[in-house]
Formats: sequence, C-alpha cells, structure tokens
Amino acid sequence: MKTKQFISFLLALCMVVGLLPGTALAVSSAEAGGMGNFQRDGSYQDGTFNDVSAGAWYAEGVSAAYELGLMKGSSAEAFSPTGNVTVAEAVTMASRLHRRYSSGKDDFVQGSPWYQVYVDYAITNGILSGDDFPDGYGENITRAQMAHLFAAALPEHELTAINVVTSLPDVNASTPYSDDIFLLYRAGVLTGNDEQGTFTPDAPISRSQVATIIARMALPSLRKTTGAIQSL
Repeated sequence: MKTKQFISFLLALCMVVGLLPGTALAVSSAEAGGMGNFQRDGSYQDGTFNDVSAGAWYAEGVSAAYELGLMKGSSAEAFSPTGNVTVAEAVTMASRLHRRYSSGKDDFVQGSPWYQVYVDYAITNGILSGDDFPDGYGENITRAQMAHLFAAALPEHELTAINVVTSLPDVNASTPYSDDIFLLYRAGVLTGNDEQGTFTPDAPISRSQVATIIARMALPSLRKTTGAIQSL
C-alpha cells in the first residue's frame, strides 16, 4: 500500500511540475507581447461593407484592419474609404496597435469624450506628447502626423528595413517627422503616391489609405518591397 501511495505521489508531482512551467510561459509570453499577438479572426466577408468592393486596391487592407480589431466601419454597413481620418481616430488606432502588440489585449473603456482613454494611453506610452496637437483632436490628421504616431506605436526593431530609400521628392530633413516617414518607407509600410515615392506629407489621409498602412504595420507579410528609391 505504501508503495502504491508513493507512486501516486510521484505521478501527481510530475503533473504539477510539468504543468506549471507551461502555464508560466504562456503568461509571460502574453505579457512580453510581440507580432504574434496580431491574429486575424476571419470575421470579414465580401459585402461586410457595401462601399468596399472585392476588387478595390484597398480591400485587403480594410479586411485585415477589420479582422485585427484595429479599425471599424463608419457604420454597421459602410467603411467610408474616401473619408478623412481625424487626429482622434489616428490616436485611437495607434493606441490599439501598441496595446495589442504589448499585451495581446484591446481592453479600452471609452468615456467622455470617447477618445480620451486612447489619448491618455498614447501619452503614457510615449506615442503622443501632450502638446503634439494644440488645435485639438477633431481636425483631420496629415499624412506626416499619421506616420509619426504609427512609427511610435511599435518598437523600431519590428520595423526592419526591406527597402533602400535615401531621399523622397517632397520629404527632407526639414520636413516634420521626416525620420518617422523614412523609417516606414524603408520598412515597406509606406510606398508613396507614385513611382518616385511622393508622399505629400501635409495632405490629409483617407480611411482606405490608413487601413492599408495599419495592416502592414501589424502584418509584416503585407509590407511592400519597392526597390531602391534614390535622389531624383
């Protein structure tokens, strides 16, 4: 009897020792974060939004951004791909991107105004400084400002260069956020508006463009190798 009890004890001990490390590893992995936290849930189907056709150049970006939980529609049936993105919306997306990467969660609880929780999170986590947008969060965000927020939402080592980009037609050292813009070009997140890589940093950015960009931020497989963009 004692022998059987001892064997039972050993088996129970092995089970405990075998289970605990795996559990601890799972917890520490989630807490550590990483690109593996970006998982598409398969919820997007053709026709989810009545204004996004399957053949649109931005359809894959919309699908990915939606399935990753990084963007939602402008309504239950529409995405509004040509609509502009406000500063509040951009901060929201950057905060979601950072939160999902760092913890695997999207546990924001909106208050009043609805975007304040995202602004507070962005400031706390170094994505945003309190004086970045003195005119408020209701204005349309520019393409350069968007690049700045998104570049700060992921660690730089997750934005490895896959392109050689030494200059752009309308971005130089004096352009606001030029370092962030070049970082995202080299990482294959940004490709510009034409073969020369024109960026139009001061222009507003559309929801379809943002969906494509944020999808590339979260899923490196979607990033674009454009070849070398040299001085023109």
